[in-house]
Amino acid sequence: MGTEADECRWHRRRDGVPSHIDARILQWVQWTRGPVVAIGWPPRTILARVIEEGFHGASQVGDRPTPEMPADVLEVDRIVAKMHPRLARALRAVYLSGLPMEVKARQMRLSVSTLRNRVESARWYIAAALTHKDA
Repeated sequence: MGTEADECRWHRRRDGVPSHIDARILQWVQWTRGPVVAIGWPPRTILARVIEEGFHGASQVGDRPTPEMPADVLEVDRIVAKMHPRLARALRAVYLSGLPMEVKARQMRLSVSTLRNRVESARWYIAAALTHKDA
């Protein structure tokens, strides 16, 4: 029995979604799972700043700009936002959590095969949206 990563690779090869589409999805995942500063939250809480820098150091406003989401990632994020909620929920559950597929399926009250089918459908939805955008 292989690891979840091996299973994922096998399913990617089997379902035929082009590898460049998977690369775009993985960019979206990395950005989404990245530090919360990307969504407007400060990199450290005020309490952490007081502990590390003292009261006066923590009161200084930092010059750290919030990074902007790259265009490729934003495009995938918009596609995910427009897809059917069932597909988007399955995609987020599988790609954004580190839990085994069986646990994710149980949490969503789905069979493992249904969850896999929804994720595959979501990936094809993204592939179609990206392909037709270029046409």
